[in-house]
Amino acid sequence: MADVRNVYIDQGTDVAIHIQVSNTTGGVLDLTDFTHNASYKRHPGSANSGTFTTAGYANGLLTLSLTDTVTATIDGIYIYEARLINTGTSDVTRVQEGRLIVKGSAS
Repeated sequence: MADVRNVYIDQGTDVAIHIQVSNTTGGVLDLTDFTHNASYKRHPGSANSGTFTTAGYANGLLTLSLTDTVTATIDGIYIYEARLINTGTSDVTRVQEGRLIVKGSAS
């Protein structure tokens, strides 16, 4: 089951969301044996969606990033999820999900 975490960001800013991924015994999960992806959209089934740039590391850290150029084009409330895909078994695991709340800018 994925961790649930709501993320608040400012429109027009660079964003990095850091997720510490653990194995089933609570230890660090080496992410070098996994591919990863993450996406956001207005609601399930919505055509209005986007993707994060992702990076995974041997220390179990998964980073989801959006540039200021991307966040300048979105505002309001979205849902997001981050997934790991085991390269050996092709099993997909959702590691985190929640709301992505983008606060509009006056400029």
